[in-house]
Amino acid sequence: MEGTKRMQPTKAAGQVTPALRDDLVTVVIPARNEERFIGPCLDAVLAQDEPRLQVVVVDGDSEDRTAEIVRRRAVEDPRVELVENPARIIPVALNLALAAARGRYLVRIDAHATVPDDYVRRAVEHLRTGRWGGVGGRKDGVGVTPAGAAVAAAMASPFGVGGSTYHHGTEVQPVEHIPFGAYPTALARELGGWDERLAVNQDFEFDVRVRAAGHQLLFDPGLVILWHCRQSIGDLFRQYKRYGRGKVRVARLHPRSLRVRHLMAPALVASFALIGAFSVVRPRRALAALTPYLAALGVAGATTARRVDPPARPYVPAAFAAMHIGWGIGFWHGVVDAVVGRSRRQPSSSGRKPRVVVIAQAAPAQGGIASFAKSIVDDPSLGGDFDLELLNTTRQAVRVGGAPTAGNARNAIVDAARAYGASRRADVVHLQTALVPALPLLRALAICGAARLGGATVLCHVHSGRINSGRAEAFTPGPAMRVLLRGLRVADGLLTCADLGTATLRRVVPGVPVETVNNAVDVASFVPSSGGASAPVRLLFLGTISRRKGVLDLVTAIRLLQERGVGGWELDVVGGAAEVGEEEAGSLREAFVAAGLGSSLLGPLHGPALNSRLTAADVFVLPSHWEGQPIAMLEAMATGLPIVATRVGAIPDVVGHEVEGLLVEPHEPEALADVLERLITDGELRQRLGAAARRRVEAEHDTVHLSRRLSDIYRRAVSV
Repeated sequence: MEGTKRMQPTKAAGQVTPALRDDLVTVVIPARNEERFIGPCLDAVLAQDEPRLQVVVVDGDSEDRTAEIVRRRAVEDPRVELVENPARIIPVALNLALAAARGRYLVRIDAHATVPDDYVRRAVEHLRTGRWGGVGGRKDGVGVTPAGAAVAAAMASPFGVGGSTYHHGTEVQPVEHIPFGAYPTALARELGGWDERLAVNQDFEFDVRVRAAGHQLLFDPGLVILWHCRQSIGDLFRQYKRYGRGKVRVARLHPRSLRVRHLMAPALVASFALIGAFSVVRPRRALAALTPYLAALGVAGATTARRVDPPARPYVPAAFAAMHIGWGIGFWHGVVDAVVGRSRRQPSSSGRKPRVVVIAQAAPAQGGIASFAKSIVDDPSLGGDFDLELLNTTRQAVRVGGAPTAGNARNAIVDAARAYGASRRADVVHLQTALVPALPLLRALAICGAARLGGATVLCHVHSGRINSGRAEAFTPGPAMRVLLRGLRVADGLLTCADLGTATLRRVVPGVPVETVNNAVDVASFVPSSGGASAPVRLLFLGTISRRKGVLDLVTAIRLLQERGVGGWELDVVGGAAEVGEEEAGSLREAFVAAGLGSSLLGPLHGPALNSRLTAADVFVLPSHWEGQPIAMLEAMATGLPIVATRVGAIPDVVGHEVEGLLVEPHEPEALADVLERLITDGELRQRLGAAARRRVEAEHDTVHLSRRLSDIYRRAVSV
């Protein structure tokens, strides 16, 4: 059985637990990306006929206007307080609120719910009798789409939720679990708050401890919670899959909390698997074996459908099936987690540093992924908090990615086997990958799946310029690629280097958390350039010699400068054939030679030789057709070079036009020539943009910022 020691409840920095006031009730509202619902929720809470309220909204690092709305309401009504929750998960939010609570009683109301005016008063009246350790009401789903209405009806049916009284109960009674419960604040603190290892089912687990401490829980159907349920069948399936998976973790903590009803859906899914295997040899008998469930589904669907409008009725059977199958699959997923030992790893209990294995094609490979992986494992701050290990999958310095060869297939299998072995001793596996085209994606799926089987939490970090560019010309997945991409659900989380990439993956891989992690460089290791004082002006291109880097556009722009009679400059082209192969790179070198620029080709440089070229340069140019967040550009900015680049990927997020550089649209060599001419002829402009570029990378893209970001991500991954 998993140990009973839990993570210590989270507090905000410098927070002192306040004394409790008998005349005050604290309402807790966990929220993340709830700009549509937080306003109505606060309206309902602030309209309560229990006037003495402290309303604590805990915002989980929302990416929309949730926090802004709450701040505005806090100005209008002093009862409202905003607490930030960078960890994002609900148990941390509840513990932050618990630490800030001043009221004798704590009432949880989620942001996508509303309650009647007497809700808080009635709940607290029950608690004031001293008979109850917690009080909750009936959670009535609200559907705003036809599928959502069907989901709400299915969740109110015993066929859908079994013995969950709070979904369909009509009588006041003691129960095992209450939704959005109200508790004595002192009791919640005495029990240590909510278990921060449990991203889901933390409320059920807390109620288990309330009852184990000798307190009863009361269900009062007069306490009605109008709760915006999932509005699509797919979202409902994913929700119940998370619930089923989380149930296993709670059962391991508290085996006696498991009931027969919790095993019905897993048994159903297991029977489906057996029937599916049996259907190969006895298809008719297999179909007959499905008949009892299909009949029950039909009867329950028809009965429940009478309670919804006609457009919602076809979705009702699908909603029931999504709940049953989602829960069952999630439960077996949790069982696999337990069997391979993943759920046993609790570094917070053992006292050791969490172990993170970074999987990447590192040195002697070159490029952004190799640089990024090195910056992680060499970071002393991260190394102080985590036991870092690099699993280097590089077999040769220069390779062509995605080539469909037997050797690459064999290498992918070997890499997956190595990932499995490493994951057996790791808490987190952090894979660095270009991900596309199809063969690198299959390799990434194999490595992620092997690491999951080995028991680690898996983070898949997507560096692909195609995906992170946000441009259709770079990445428009077809049906087959979309199916493969959905396989990334095997990972616990996806990371990108651009918000456009994050938006893309959220769209094509729904149901998996996706976050943006900015690339970074060690700014202190770069010597600032001369700042525009040198002559001639040295233009530097640094990157793979490839069409997608805009190399032909650069050649055309240089020809235009020559035709205009613009002199006083020299060009350095640093880079090799990595990733694209010698055939493409060779044809592009011929274009430079034809333009009289053969002497500009310096080949690939690394280490001190590369740094000296950066220091000697005056302008960095990267006219890519698509990019993510190029590390070469960040290195140039750290050297104090003004940037000439295209408006693709995260480049406009890092380089402001006329601030840190000059930006043009891709595929426009004439515009590229125009901005190069400006910088060649204006030394003051070069100095101003270059100084701003170094300040920008110091403020936002130094390795210290990456260290803090990854530390937060790793800590959350360990707590999954």
